[in-house]
Amino acid sequence: MLTVEHLSFSYGRTPVLRDVSFQFETGEIIGLLGKNGTGKTTLLKILATSLMQDRGSIELDQVDPLATPIRYRSRIGYLPEKCPLYPEMTVKEYLAYRDRLKREKTLRVNRRVREVMANCDLTEVARKRIKTLSLGFQKRVAIADALLRKPSVLLLDDLLPGLDIAQRSQIIELLRGTAARSAILIAGHEISELITFCTRFLVLSNGLIALDIPVKGTSPEQLKTQLENAIRETSETA
Repeated sequence: MLTVEHLSFSYGRTPVLRDVSFQFETGEIIGLLGKNGTGKTTLLKILATSLMQDRGSIELDQVDPLATPIRYRSRIGYLPEKCPLYPEMTVKEYLAYRDRLKREKTLRVNRRVREVMANCDLTEVARKRIKTLSLGFQKRVAIADALLRKPSVLLLDDLLPGLDIAQRSQIIELLRGTAARSAILIAGHEISELITFCTRFLVLSNGLIALDIPVKGTSPEQLKTQLENAIRETSETA
């Protein structure tokens, strides 16, 4: 379980997150919503340890990222909005290189790379250079990178834009399978699509969680209306 308590963060004198608290666990796929500038990307960066909070605490199965950062990071998979893939490498070369950067033992690298390519349907393009792949395949490579260490928590920032209908369907099915062993937090704007696979939604407003609502028990139409209304009422904080 990932537990976030009273998280605050500012860029200089500009507050972005004021008092954010929530929990989520394996099996959940949480959609993180809010207007541009409400702190979605900032929150994901803090959870991924790319930024450090001003106040508040984070724990993943009682592991504190400030006390034991390496142990914490080994349990996190993070896909930023713009993933820096290396276009001249083949898919297999890139994933093997990334696994070694994450301090994986050499004997396990090939096995892990084979496994994650199979899970992400990348085996057929293993020897192709990343620059020759479609955007859909490149996103799969980026997700495969985030999944290399079989993370307890998967953080995804603005994953769906740029993908066609077929590519989005493939990515969504991949996430559904991943949720069996991971908790997933995905920031985005595509409410109609996120409703089809997320199990819960958080809406950020004024640096706070303005709405925390499960999908179960609410019709898609009602849920969409609630989320759209909550987002419409938010004001930008960054």
